[in-house]
Amino acid sequence: MNSKTTITGGGTLKVNAGFTDVYLHHDATLTIDDCTVDMDRRLEGWSLGDEKDKNNHLVVKNATLKATSVNKLSSITLTACKIQSPDGGKIDGNEFGKFVATADGSKAQNVVIVPDKTASIARANVENGCEAKAIYSMDGHLRSTLGKGINIVCTSDGKTFKVLKK
Repeated sequence: MNSKTTITGGGTLKVNAGFTDVYLHHDATLTIDDCTVDMDRRLEGWSLGDEKDKNNHLVVKNATLKATSVNKLSSITLTACKIQSPDGGKIDGNEFGKFVATADGSKAQNVVIVPDKTASIARANVENGCEAKAIYSMDGHLRSTLGKGINIVCTSDGKTFKVLKK
């Protein structure tokens, strides 16, 4: 992928890469938003030979991503998502970039990222780099904090989310 790309919608995109991996260009961002992307190969960042010039990013928002591995990226941002596989998986990094790692820090194989139904607006704000500007109840009343039930949250980046607090 050579440029900023967003994959969104309610369905599934199956990516059959054949004999090669799926490469994210050195200056590209891939955003997967509210859908499922199922890759049969690795998702890797690509550079022009100098890792410090690399500026490729993976953003997964309330979506599912399956790949044999995810590595060599400038950043990996999970918003309202969690690493389901491997168990104890985490985002780690080395001199070649960020990658999805096992609990012991080695590069993970068979990566599965899924929506996290327990994600809070505070966690999403930290990962998005934005903040909640206003919180409303379903009947339109302004609130200072999240109330029980469904809340409407407007963020500093101009987006609006429905957030459920149990």
